[in-house]
Formats: sequence, C-alpha cells, structure tokens
Amino acid sequence: MTIVPLVVGYFAIQWNRANFMGKSPEQIVAMGREKWAELYGKKFGESTVQVCQAQEKYGIALQNLNDRAIIRLPKTRQVWLQDLRKITQEYAVEAHEIGSIVTGGGTMWQTFNSTILPDVEQAISDCIVNKPIPVVRMKSFESQFLTLDKIIAEAKGSHSISEYSGLLKHRSNLASKHLKLTSLLERGRQPDATKVQMYMHRKIEVASCDNFS
Repeated sequence: MTIVPLVVGYFAIQWNRANFMGKSPEQIVAMGREKWAELYGKKFGESTVQVCQAQEKYGIALQNLNDRAIIRLPKTRQVWLQDLRKITQEYAVEAHEIGSIVTGGGTMWQTFNSTILPDVEQAISDCIVNKPIPVVRMKSFESQFLTLDKIIAEAKGSHSISEYSGLLKHRSNLASKHLKLTSLLERGRQPDATKVQMYMHRKIEVASCDNFS
C-alpha cells in the first residue's frame, strides 16, 4: 500500500487557487510551513485529516516551485534531482511502513506520512538554492539500521506471522532503497548529500519510533 501519493508534474497543470485557499504556490511557500498549517487549520479545522491535508498541500506548492526551478538547471543536475526526489520518497515510505507495523498503526502515522512530500521537497529546495549546511551531529546510517533491526527482531513475538513477514519485506525494501540513495548521493555534490541525509535520518528515527516530538 502506498502511504503518500507521489505527486509529479504539478507545475505543468494550471494551478487551481480554489484548492489552496485562493493562494499561489509562491504565496504559500513564502508563508512558511507552520504559518500555512495554522491558516489552513483555522479555516478547515484541525482534525487529523485536515492537518495532513495542510502538510500535503504545502508539499505540492513547494514541489511546484521546485519543478520550475529544476528545468532551468543543467540537464545532468535536472536528472539527478528528479532521481533524488523519487528515491527519497520511496525510502521514506518504506521507513514509515516499518514504524507503522511495529507500533500497530494509528492516526499518528497519517500525520507522519503527510510530512513525506513536504520534507522531500524541502530537501530538494535546499539543494537547488545551495542553502548553507547547519552544524549537526547525525548518527551513521549503519547505527540506525542496527537499531531498526533490533526493533524488528523484538517485534517477532508480538506480531502475527503475516505482520512480521511484512516487516521483513519492508526492511528488505528499505535496504535496497538505501543502497540506491547512497549511490545517487555519491554522484552528487557533498553539500547536497549532507542535506538529504539530514532529512532521511529523520525518517529512520520515525521508523525506529524514536524522537516522535
């Protein structure tokens, strides 16, 4: 099951302001993610569905701007960024599927999943504009995967055979996506790789049920 729709090519479609509270992509992104979510919540409410819609609509607006910026870049960089968008979304979906199964699902996963699109598009945007890299300390992917494997192993006794098989399948898929992502990042610029890793680390933390706040 696909958790979040992979929205592509929106910039080629006439922007329907009516679906975005009468605002353009530029206006939404200029507001910032928190302000947009606050405005959306005031108008439509703050149920889980509405919170998720606000996140996803912000992601669509940012993707619209990213798409228009990408086509002005050299062809090789266009291809790299498009490939990056695809694999990071797939990576995040697999990570969140693991966390959802381990914890037994719940509405919180709808909220987590709605952040995939805007998070990925923010990573793309940061690469496009060459945003400075903050000084942060990140766990290695290897240590994160060891933590994830421990959680999956511990889940064996508390999950049905089919659920545990699903966990192993998503873990295998995540490992495959990780190899593809690593290969892609190695072909890109180091600052870009660091920015993307910052976002992907968060997805593994969520999959490991760590730092939900």
